Order: sequence, then C-alpha cells, then structure tokens
Amino acid sequence: MDIAALAQAMVIGDRTGRNVVGLRQRLQCIDFYFRTNGVRRLQATTTRSGTLWTQTAINSAIDLARGGDGEYKYNGLFWPTNGFPNKKLDWRVPLETTNLHRKNGPIFDEQVYFHTHHPYFRVRSRQLKNMKIVVITRSVLELLESKYHKYASVFPESGTLKGVENSFPWDRQISDIIEFFNSWGDVMSWHPAIRHYRYEDLKRDPISYHSEILNFWNLNIPEDCIAEGLRLASKAEMKKRISSEEAALDHRISFRGRDRRGALSKTTIKYIVDRLNNELIHYLGHEYSYDTQYGFLYE
Repeated sequence: MDIAALAQAMVIGDRTGRNVVGLRQRLQCIDFYFRTNGVRRLQATTTRSGTLWTQTAINSAIDLARGGDGEYKYNGLFWPTNGFPNKKLDWRVPLETTNLHRKNGPIFDEQVYFHTHHPYFRVRSRQLKNMKIVVITRSVLELLESKYHKYASVFPESGTLKGVENSFPWDRQISDIIEFFNSWGDVMSWHPAIRHYRYEDLKRDPISYHSEILNFWNLNIPEDCIAEGLRLASKAEMKKRISSEEAALDHRISFRGRDRRGALSKTTIKYIVDRLNNELIHYLGHEYSYDTQYGFLYE
C-alpha cells in the first residue's frame, strides 16, 4: 500500500490524465511520506468522538500559550483566527489539496500535530513508528447513534431517513469502527510511544487528561491555558460563533438535547452488539451488552 501511494505521488494528474503537478511538488510528497515535515505527533480518533471539541480546546490552548487570544470563528469548521496547528496526516499534504485548513484559514508557521480517522495500517507514513500517538475512542453505540442522526439530518442524499433505521448503512459503518479498534488495539501492544484515552474519560476530567496529552507530546502548555482553551471549546461558546442554521447543516457538531438521544430500536442494538462481540478483538475499555447505556448528554 505504501509503494502504491508513492507511485501515485509520481503520476498525479487531473481527470484527463494530464499531469498538473510539477516534479518538485511530487518529490515533496515523497519527502513528506518519509519525514512528515519533522512532525512526530499524531492524534487518531474514531469519528463522532469529540474530535472537534478536543482539537478546538488544544488549538486554543496552544495559541494562548503563544500569546494569542485563543479565539476562533466558524467558516465551515471552527477556525483558530491565528492559524491551525494541525492537519490531516496524508502523503498529499504538500499539495494542500486534501486539507481545508489552507483553503479556508491560515496555518501556524510550524506544524504541531497531525490527525487521522484511519486505522493504523491505512495511514501512509514512514514515520508512524517514531511518532508519539494519542488514540481517542468512544463507545461504539454512542458513535453509531450519533452518525445515524447526522446522516439523517445533514446528508439526505445518503438515503438515510429519520426514524427509518434500515435506511442507514449499518454494516459498513460497524465494519469501519471495528477495523479502527482492532488495528489501533494491536498497535498498542508494540508501539513504543502510544497513549489511549476514552472520550468518556476526557469529558469526566478534561483539564487533567488534556494536560497529560500535551505533556506526552512534549508541548509546554500552562494548565491555565488548557483550562481556558477548554472553556472556549465548550458548546456554550461554540453556539456563540455559529448560527442555528449553520449548526443544523454541519455534520461535525451536535447540540441535541437529552430527549433527542439514544433512540435506537432493540433490534438494531442487538445487531450492533452481536457484531461487536463476535468481531472485536480489542474493546479498548468499552463493554457492550443489550442493555448497555448510551445516549448521554455531555456539556
């Protein structure tokens, strides 16, 4: 897979097959695959596991520690006004075609960390074994219920309908999550520098755990900056920076109340739990049964 990615870097072209990327940029892609611009920090998260929250908090804390105000605005995502310190880890980063941060907002003069939603074996980078990796997971029932709601609300073209559970691609979504858990769970058994955190624990003690993450990454961020970054990343603060119309159309954020959560049928829950208990090798601190509680409301 790595060889295929490197080969693709050398033949990048448009849909007509005409090369539109110069040799210099192609060589930069190959260099990035081997060196990742010197950045050795990676955050790997399952989708719907608070990635936007924790990144907004971390990015604001980093900005505050640099003397900034930690502020951000909404422009299709919550953009730190003084620049993004993170990007998606992808071998095409030098092209700036796979990351919205360059297109919609400034980036810091130096990259701080990378992010991925992929399992370990799908990330194309020679530096993975040398990175300090933070893995964040969330209860699969929480993830799937949240994704089902968002698909029905934001992606009508997907065919997912509110109240029609069989319109959602459960098998594909479950398979993707199992792949993520099993892949990173295996990596935790041998990788020399990897930490795992549950979203539920990050919410329970956000300052302590985010401090631990930033210290693990060797980032000297004062605790008061972390606390203020977390305050700025709260849902109450996010709501001040996004209209209700924008929030309804954004697949990354959720302002649902308790009465709109945790409404999957017993049949669907049984199907999910059966697949998890049959196929999950690494539960990563989460447990699943037919009466597992889910649909919690977090601030």
